[in-house]
Amino acid sequence: MQKAVPPAPSTARPLWVIVLSAGLIVGTALKLSSALRVNIMGRGVCLALALTVFVAVALLRWPLAWVLLVLGLVASIYAWKRLRTNNAAQDVGK
Repeated sequence: MQKAVPPAPSTARPLWVIVLSAGLIVGTALKLSSALRVNIMGRGVCLALALTVFVAVALLRWPLAWVLLVLGLVASIYAWKRLRTNNAAQDVGK
């Protein structure tokens, strides 16, 4: 006598889950985009970093953790240097 084999779980996600996820991502991106106006790095550098992350992860299939570690470090150092030069310029004006 053979045992009944349970059906394999479906790997397809319902459409509403995909739409909900996309909506949350777009909503978060829109909310965070207002902060780009006052970011010390500037809008162009931030968009270039975002594009670089997308290309590295989505197209080149590099691991997300390593990409974020390296580019996050680069962005942090760049922002720190910009803040330091900004503060030095303000100190000179006093």
